[in-house]
Amino acid sequence: MQTKQQFISFTAIALSVALLARVVVSDEVIPSLDEWASFAETLECELSEVFTVNDTSFLSENNRNYYRPFDDIVGVGVIYCGCEQDVVRALQFARHYQSEYEVPFSIRSGGHSNGAFSKCDGCIVIDLYRMKEQGYLVNFDKDNAVMLAVEPGVTLGELLRGLAASDRSDVSIPHGTCEGVGIGGFAQGGGLGYQQRTYGLTVDYVVGVRVVDCEGNIHQIIDAEYDSDLVRVNETTNLSLTSSSSADESDLLWAIRGAGGGSFGIVTKFFFKTFTIAPSQLLFKIVYPILSQQNISHFLDLYQWYFSDENEVPDFLTVYFRVGADLTFNTEIFPFGYKMNLDGVCFQDDIELCYDILYEILNYTEMAYVDSYSVINSSLSYYDLFLDGVFTDVPPQGARTMGYSRSHFIMDQADLSPSVVSLIASSYWAHITDDSKAAQNLVFYMSTMRGNIPNMDADFAKTSFEGRNAWSWVYVVAATIPTLGSEAIYATISHWEENVMSQLSDVVYVNGVDDGTSNITQLYPTASVYERLREIKSKYDQQNCFNWKW
Repeated sequence: MQTKQQFISFTAIALSVALLARVVVSDEVIPSLDEWASFAETLECELSEVFTVNDTSFLSENNRNYYRPFDDIVGVGVIYCGCEQDVVRALQFARHYQSEYEVPFSIRSGGHSNGAFSKCDGCIVIDLYRMKEQGYLVNFDKDNAVMLAVEPGVTLGELLRGLAASDRSDVSIPHGTCEGVGIGGFAQGGGLGYQQRTYGLTVDYVVGVRVVDCEGNIHQIIDAEYDSDLVRVNETTNLSLTSSSSADESDLLWAIRGAGGGSFGIVTKFFFKTFTIAPSQLLFKIVYPILSQQNISHFLDLYQWYFSDENEVPDFLTVYFRVGADLTFNTEIFPFGYKMNLDGVCFQDDIELCYDILYEILNYTEMAYVDSYSVINSSLSYYDLFLDGVFTDVPPQGARTMGYSRSHFIMDQADLSPSVVSLIASSYWAHITDDSKAAQNLVFYMSTMRGNIPNMDADFAKTSFEGRNAWSWVYVVAATIPTLGSEAIYATISHWEENVMSQLSDVVYVNGVDDGTSNITQLYPTASVYERLREIKSKYDQQNCFNWKW
């Protein structure tokens, strides 16, 4: 079934026509231009700014999203908030027009939403991208452990670069591999990455938040384990890290930790605990040629066998299996060179153990078929390893793709049955041998989970993240060059969703939810988790002003 975001021409002409139509009837647009101007005067912070349809740069501000196909979704205005006070003002402004005129609003941080939920047609966009303060706090009630205070507009790349340049580059938090992703949504939906089997997920390190509720009230909620701790902001200033309310609001913190961004309030600051970086790390990349459909099946079989529960792969290793081409979505040269990759990171005090695992994997995957492999070892620092060795393999910050993506969890390894492996291989082989799809880059990912992930929160006591007990995470993206539009790639991604991904699992990664996700059990399959989320929603947002769709 088509939605309004599907099968639309995404040319600049069409967008300009849509924009022009709104400008011509600007007197009828709600809020009016005069109302926008009056509101803009109330903003206090230097980085806060308003863009409306009459601004020449409105289109580029409206389209500050990662996926180009969503450029057709045009709002009525964008409010960049530079500080928490202006977030409250923006929310109160948006709430007025939501309640009086049914004008929707959305919340945007990095703009990477798979379903374009960070903006909507005719809506007011509250954009947090300019809220980029980050710093570290020394918690001397917890053995001088380092904590981070991070605003939602900070991207993963900015977070890592900030830590690398600080005098506490010995600590980090689990993070992903796409440097342009905003921490605001990423941290609220789980946060997968190369550290997951060793250190857990980003959401496991959220120990507190500052959040603006529907009425504009600010709550500072700190995990009970850390509440009332003293932290040192600098050499002379101490801060009591305490919850702002005498009431127990741990339920709201629980919902924010895992249920998805923008569902229960606007988070204006995260407090993270950190892990101490292992003395050495090994990043390896093994590349295999795609020779046939059977070749793909063979390596999928080997991958799932090696990372089977019975094989007891050490927790200090995380590996991504990828079929596709380099994610250079902005290239004008097609077709891509299709390969299969095993990309892994090993964290271990004894680096020789990491090399032993690498050679073991090479042997298991029959080294004669290896096209090439490369190793980046402990001579690089942790941050150099990721900033130069991992982030360079994804679109650079600011890059945008003409693409769609889908993301599922494989809860049980048995779901990846021989028939499903054959289906993946045959579907992929059919795609790359179809001349009509030569201009489409189709990338299929599978990432190992388990390890320490279940141990971080075995019974949903701390977080509402539903993918914790999954065996693996699967992600597929279809992309093309901008001049070819989105209709063909939407057909490709829909085919994979309906015929392949649905055979793996119905459980969808909250951070990868798309415009086609409608069944609540896909996001929250555990009935007790879903019912608790509904209770928390009714407690803190009875009118559903944050438009939690489920």
